Amino acid sequence: MKLIPLLLLSLILFSCSKSNNDNSITPPNNNTPKDSLFAWKSVGSITSPDGISDIWFTSPSKGFAAVSDGYLYQSLDSGKTWTKIPNSFSSSTGGMSNLFFVDATYGFAQGTSQLQVTKDGGNT
Repeated sequence: MKLIPLLLLSLILFSCSKSNNDNSITPPNNNTPKDSLFAWKSVGSITSPDGISDIWFTSPSKGFAAVSDGYLYQSLDSGKTWTKIPNSFSSSTGGMSNLFFVDATYGFAQGTSQLQVTKDGGNT
């Protein structure tokens, strides 16, 4: 009966041990592609006193940003340009702080005292 816990412990320790074949991410070198994890670049910006609270992309090109100025912003070109979404102003202090999209159609924007919902991909 004591053999089963010992066998389980051995199995767990064996499965968690590190192998000699280390496939971890290595630092960049001359052969690192320009679009790798190590080559981040600025593509666009949103001017706001306290910056962006949250950002969420529903596709490679369409994204939304919750900004401390109280508005939501939308990008249709992978973040290169951002436009303020009309009527998205949050009267709560600090603007919107969190974004979450279930899919490309249904999304939520949360402020300190309100929740905004879109059922049409951010159009309304």
